[in-house]
Order: sequence, then structure tokens, then C-alpha cells
Amino acid sequence: MAIGIEVNSVAVPTGETWLVQIKSAARAKTAPADVSLMVGIPRSQGADQKVIKTLDDSKYPNLSNMLDTFQDRYDDGNLFGVGAVSRYITLCTNSDEIPEAPDSWAALWDETYEDQIGLLGLVSNSYMLEVTATTFFGGTEILKSKKGIQQVFDKFSEVVPNVRLWYKDESAFHQSLQDGEIPMGQYYHDVAGLAAAEGFPAVSTFPKKGGIVDSGY
Repeated sequence: MAIGIEVNSVAVPTGETWLVQIKSAARAKTAPADVSLMVGIPRSQGADQKVIKTLDDSKYPNLSNMLDTFQDRYDDGNLFGVGAVSRYITLCTNSDEIPEAPDSWAALWDETYEDQIGLLGLVSNSYMLEVTATTFFGGTEILKSKKGIQQVFDKFSEVVPNVRLWYKDESAFHQSLQDGEIPMGQYYHDVAGLAAAEGFPAVSTFPKKGGIVDSGY
């Protein structure tokens, strides 16, 4: 629909880094962008610090079609975020390097893959504590206590020798996966599928415990 407004796309960094830029701009009473796509933790932090403007419900006629979980509101009920995209994060491999893709997140800890894995580098977008808890401790209930969190951290730390790249910019891992330089890691199911459709040896596998659903608002 033609709206008569010129739209410019702005490349932004991941998660917390973008929030810091937004806060700095807000202090200077400027805006680095009018609309942002943000994931969970930085979005919540931005709301707590009141740097995210409220939205007018009446301007979103399809809002009633969305689950409440995809409507972010301040304590006073005012809307500040609307679900825009959800995607799966799965276990992705280069089939030239790993012909039979592992079907468990536990493969990330397999010493066979020492210095061969790429993982998302932020706690806010990797969900590796939840992955570790679900894979080795029967679920995320263990994360409800400080002692349990420490147990999960200790187990998660065992993955470090296998990780060659902790990435914040997905393009860094994307190229390495396609080239086979880093043949396995966490990645976005849809992007891996597009790479495969273009003829690259990228395989996205939903592990036995399931893929990770990540949403941007």
C-alpha cells in the first residue's frame, strides 16, 4: 500500500548493542530509527527504562488476531511491542563435512567436533542455558534455583573447547558454514533452508528435544 512516506532500511547490531545505541540517542533527544525489530531481553530492558514509545492499539486492526504473548504492554496496559516474526533456531551442518547430521543438541558437546562449532554469542539470543538444561537435566525447572543455574553453567562450560566462533553477526557464521570452515552450529532454520535451495550443502536438523523458537517484536 502506498503511504506517501519514504522508508529507509537501517542495518542494526544484535540485541543489547542496539539497545545501548537507542538509549544514547534518546538522551540526545534523537532517534536512530523510528521502528525497530527487537528480541526478548533487550526489548524488556528497553521497556523497563522507558525508551520504547507506546503504540496506539486503534492503528492495528489485526491486533485482535494475535495471541496475548505477542502483545507487549506496560503495567498501565499501553502497548509498546507487537509480534512481527518468529523463527526456529536449529542444529545446522555442512553435509560435505558431516554427511550424517546429528539429531541431538548433545552433539555440541561431542569431542569429535573440537574447534568446529559456531554458537550464537549472546545469552539473549542463543538460549544455550535452556538447551543445556533440557538436554542434560530433563528440562528447565533446574534454572529456578541459584544452585541449579550453577550446575547448568558448569555443564555448559564443557562445550567451550568445541566452539571456534561465538557469533553476534549471523553473516559471519553463514559464510563459514557454507564453506565448511565451521561445519556445525546453531543457526536459523529459514536461512539454512534458503542456502540449501541455492545449492549450498547446508542442512537444518530439528534435534530430538526440539528446535528453539525465537521471536522479534
